[in-house]
Amino acid sequence: MAGGLVTIAQYRDLPEAGLAKSKLEAAGIVCFLDNEYTVGANWLYSNALGGVKLNVKKMQKKPKLLLKKFLKQLRLKNQKECCRSQPAQPAGRQE
Repeated sequence: MAGGLVTIAQYRDLPEAGLAKSKLEAAGIVCFLDNEYTVGANWLYSNALGGVKLNVKKMQKKPKLLLKKFLKQLRLKNQKECCRSQPAQPAGRQE
């Protein structure tokens, strides 16, 4: 089946899936979300449907490796951003 779609990631939440899709599109990779509207209408269906699926067109081996590398970097970057914490400034103190 040439030109089919391949699921590369699954997300429980729609905002997380939308963010991943946006980052792939910004890198020039055409992608699609499956179950986007169903989960958006009733998020309780997410587990039953297997979540929101991020799909890309079926490619040759070399572009697949580049895509996997990009997704791995994306996950690592998101983890670092989530874990980064800044100390709170005491009230009334200005620098």
